[in-house]
Amino acid sequence: MKNKKWFIIWTIVMLSAGGIEAQVSKYSKTRGDFLKSRLGISENKRFLQYSDGTPFFYLGDTAWELFHRTNKEEADLYLEDRARKGFTVVQAVALAELDGISVPNAYGFLPFENNDPNKPLIKEGADNDYWDYVDYVVKKANELNLYIGFLPTWGRYWHDGTPVFNKQNARSYGEFLGRRYKEAQIIWILGGDRNPENENQKEVIRAMAEGLAAGDGKKHLRTFHPTGGQGSAQFFHAEDWLDFNMRQNGHEVEYGNYSKTRDDYNRTPAKPVMDGEPLYEDHPVAFQAKRRDILSHRIFVVFYIGIYLMGLSGILMVIIRFGKCMILTNRDLLIIL
Repeated sequence: MKNKKWFIIWTIVMLSAGGIEAQVSKYSKTRGDFLKSRLGISENKRFLQYSDGTPFFYLGDTAWELFHRTNKEEADLYLEDRARKGFTVVQAVALAELDGISVPNAYGFLPFENNDPNKPLIKEGADNDYWDYVDYVVKKANELNLYIGFLPTWGRYWHDGTPVFNKQNARSYGEFLGRRYKEAQIIWILGGDRNPENENQKEVIRAMAEGLAAGDGKKHLRTFHPTGGQGSAQFFHAEDWLDFNMRQNGHEVEYGNYSKTRDDYNRTPAKPVMDGEPLYEDHPVAFQAKRRDILSHRIFVVFYIGIYLMGLSGILMVIIRFGKCMILTNRDLLIIL
């Protein structure tokens, strides 16, 4: 029985890998082709696809603090590694969870003037401000045929305590980002590990989504990243701005969460659904250091929708604990995946 289980897992992985190769050979042979592509939703509303109808396989990795904690050398090393390994998306946050608006990035820059989303700190010239570095990372990823799953903000800034965002500045900030990254290859991911608990918080998310669309002319897909065990469908499924559903099935071994992926898939109107944050490989189960995850139990529930997202605990934790992306300078650790 055990051998049969592993044979099934191996078969799924091999078939999926073949799908990735087919996708690359048919559409993304060159940087020029990739940069002209746009992502959309399939006619049956179940899958993501390129603008020419070619299926898009969302093989993602989470590097939440990529914009905030790395320098160019480290970002290059990480992104080049992920591209070589066949990833298609890297998820990163513009306003990072860990003091992303009050602690400068690796080059000493903050994103806002006086923590005000209405006032992005922009200076003339190259490599002169926080957003120039975000530009660099997005451009580098796109040059490697990687989409950025772009979170405008972590959820703490619209949800926790005295929020930084309100409806007015959320829309303004969204429009700023939409204009700036209109021609980039990105997927907008709102939310950031928080759920809206009242109508006002929902209105802030809607305003940011509207701002993004006003800025980029609705060129890019939009979704919402919730907390563990939850899904965007619980809050926004019927809303037009939400192009596809995202779940965070989370960092506990709660298999019931995975059945909820099927429940979201079955909702009407039909929309694609993906697990945007499963239990990361080698992540402590339920954040208990002695309990570690293995990959196999997640493979069955995600490949049928053409989407899979990885996370390697070491990359996330080293960025967090040391305030610098130290793992990215260790090539031995980078070849784990």
